[in-house]
Amino acid sequence: MKLLADPSQKKDPGELLQIPAYLQKTVPEWAGADYRQYDFGYLLIQEFASKRFSLYLWKIMVQRPVLLYPCSDQPTINLQFTLQGNIPCVLKGFGKKLLLETNYELFYVPKGENQTWFEPGEYESLHIELEPSVLEEASRNYPRVNALLEKLYADSDLGESLDAGRMDYRVKDLVNNLRKCRGSGDELVGELQKNIVELLACFLAELKRREIQEALPKVFRRETLIRILDQIRQNPNMREQTLLKLSQEHLIPMTMLKRNFKVLFGQNLLSFIRTECLKKAKWLLSTSDRSVKDIVDEIGYKDKSNFAKAYRREFGKAPNEKRSTEDSRTDQ
Repeated sequence: MKLLADPSQKKDPGELLQIPAYLQKTVPEWAGADYRQYDFGYLLIQEFASKRFSLYLWKIMVQRPVLLYPCSDQPTINLQFTLQGNIPCVLKGFGKKLLLETNYELFYVPKGENQTWFEPGEYESLHIELEPSVLEEASRNYPRVNALLEKLYADSDLGESLDAGRMDYRVKDLVNNLRKCRGSGDELVGELQKNIVELLACFLAELKRREIQEALPKVFRRETLIRILDQIRQNPNMREQTLLKLSQEHLIPMTMLKRNFKVLFGQNLLSFIRTECLKKAKWLLSTSDRSVKDIVDEIGYKDKSNFAKAYRREFGKAPNEKRSTEDSRTDQ
C-alpha cells in the first residue's frame, strides 16, 4: 500500500530529503525509509515486505489541510493502528470512517484509491498487510474474518472494516516490540511475524469481547458501563480507578455504578479492577526488565508488600518468580 499526495501524477511531487536526526532515531532498523517535503508538509514513509506480511509505518506532518490517498494495486487485508492523531477517511466501497487515536482495526481494502483528510498537526499510522494464510485459521472461528477473506478472494470493490479495538497496554507493548525488532533474513522475519501474530490474537480476543458485549442484558447506562470496563482493561490502575473517581468521571452514582456493573458483567467492580491490575503486573514481569517497585507504582498499588500478597493469592506464586510470555497471554 502506498500513501500518495497526487495519484494522477506518475512521479511523486515531493522533494526527497535526508531524514532529520530527531526522526531518524525513530525509524526501525528493519524499515526502508523515504522522507519527502510537499507544499502541505512532510511524509516519512517506512516499509518492510515479506511473503506473509508487509509493514507500512507512516509519519505525517501537516502544515496546511490536505487530502492524501492510500492506494493499492491489489486488494489487501490490513491490521491498522492509529498511533497518533484522529484521521477521517473514505474507504472505497464502504464510505466515511474516522480512525481514532489508539484504536486498531482489521480492514478489507479493495484495489484502487482511498482518501484520508488531515488538518495541521502530526499523525502516525501503522498498517500490517496480511497474506490470506495468516488469517485462514482465524477465519474458521470468526465468521466476520472469513467474510473479509471471501471479499479478498472475489476481488470485491466493497471495502469493509470490523469493529475497532482500543489499544491496551499489551497492544502498545507489542507495537513497540515490533518497532524494536533487529537482525536480518529469516531471523528478522520470524521475530516480526511473532509480534504480528500476537497483535492479531489481541485483536481477535477484542472482537470476541465485543460480540459478548452485544449480548449483555439491558441495564441503565449500559454503554457507559461498557466504556468503564474497557477503560479499566486498557490501563488498569488501583489509584486512578477508584469507585469515587469512576463515578465522578462518568457522572453515575456510586451505588448505581456498583450494582449495575455487577448485574451487567457478573463481577464486582473493585475486584475486577484489582484483578486487571494484577494481570498487567504479570504481563510486565514477563515482558520487561522493570523492577517490582516500578510495576507496583505503574498499577497504583499503595505498597510492595500488599501487592505481593495479592499477587500470590491471584497466581499462586510470588511476583519475583517471572512468568513466561505465553502464560501471561492466556489471561487476555
